[in-house]
Amino acid sequence: MQPTAKRREVPDNVASGLYFIVQPSGAKSWAVRYRFARRPCKLTLGRYPAVDLNTARDRAKAAIEAVDKGTNPALRKKALRPALAHPGAGHAAEVADIKAEDLTRECPVLDVWKGYLKVHLVPEATESSVARFKGIFEKHVMPSWRDRAIAGIVKADALVVVDAALLRGQSAKNSTITVLSSFFNWCMDRNLIEHSPVERVKKIKMKSRKRKLSDDEIRIFWRGCDALGSAIEVVQKTKAKKPAAQFGPMFQLLLLTGSRRTEVARMERNEVNFRTRIWTIPGKRTKTKEEHQVYLCDTAIAILKALPLLKKAAKVPRVMITDKLKSYGAARKDMGLRIEHRQHKGLNNRAENSHLPTRRRERIRSPRQVQKFLSIHDQVANLFHFPRNKLSANEYRTARSMAFSTWAEIAAAPLVA
Repeated sequence: MQPTAKRREVPDNVASGLYFIVQPSGAKSWAVRYRFARRPCKLTLGRYPAVDLNTARDRAKAAIEAVDKGTNPALRKKALRPALAHPGAGHAAEVADIKAEDLTRECPVLDVWKGYLKVHLVPEATESSVARFKGIFEKHVMPSWRDRAIAGIVKADALVVVDAALLRGQSAKNSTITVLSSFFNWCMDRNLIEHSPVERVKKIKMKSRKRKLSDDEIRIFWRGCDALGSAIEVVQKTKAKKPAAQFGPMFQLLLLTGSRRTEVARMERNEVNFRTRIWTIPGKRTKTKEEHQVYLCDTAIAILKALPLLKKAAKVPRVMITDKLKSYGAARKDMGLRIEHRQHKGLNNRAENSHLPTRRRERIRSPRQVQKFLSIHDQVANLFHFPRNKLSANEYRTARSMAFSTWAEIAAAPLVA
């Protein structure tokens, strides 16, 4: 059926409510129309020719049967849609409604994939591996398999996916075979299929890399990392877009430690023991899921101590709260903070509220001095400032005396009232 200037819906003379839809662009699909709770509803069954006439009639029949039982099939499809539309929105939340013990050979690939994520992949693989597997399967495999029964997937179907991956590159083909092998092996262990459709499908042998950096190349690389900081300062003066300031030291630490990129990039201050020169990587960030210790040389220690990014804090804060002053955003970029920045005058802004009384008395012009002063002003000021309108003179003097005694006891530095 050829497309026309207007959208066409051709009813089927066998299945009730089934329509063949032809778009002006040439796209063709199947849909079933029905009434639920006295309202007209429409459910798209799939695109043609991926879904043929017989399959469309079976799906339309199943949809009408669900309506007769009091279930709206369009609402169920809408509830499942976010699992594919937002693959990175949280692995555990999107598979919470799937029970692996309820899966059968007639279950669609979509439900089986969710069970595979919940039972096998998410608990046992690293976060980066989960994201890589989901990206490959849900982008290149799921669109054509999602509604098909898992037992109906044969080797010819798998070869179509593998051959399509080869068009993207040899590495893409090998990665696709790895994902499919893991998925189908899990299905075999669950007795969902008899044989793996990718059995004896061979990967392409990739040449191992034997390239090594020479001493001269290492010098050039090291100087380039140092120059990255200088380039950032120059770009900062021109108020242009600039990279994060910690990239240069991160590349140098990668060379010195031989660790993985994400392990170095997510290093936290409390993981490094400067006294023993040991960096302890927690198991949640390692490939083997086991704690790993890395010895740090003198150069690595010097790089870490020179980092300006919250080197005295145990962890990077999750949220930065300020008022609507635009210079806060520039300061956040200068520090290389990749955190949420909330700008609102009504939020609990401790840094801003703590220094409000000082604006009448203090004249500190250095940004470093301001930051040091404001970081402790709020906590200290609460000890000595009391509501005079709620206390008598004797009560006020007593409270002040206790505050000074507490300060002298904690700080070992008596203050003169």
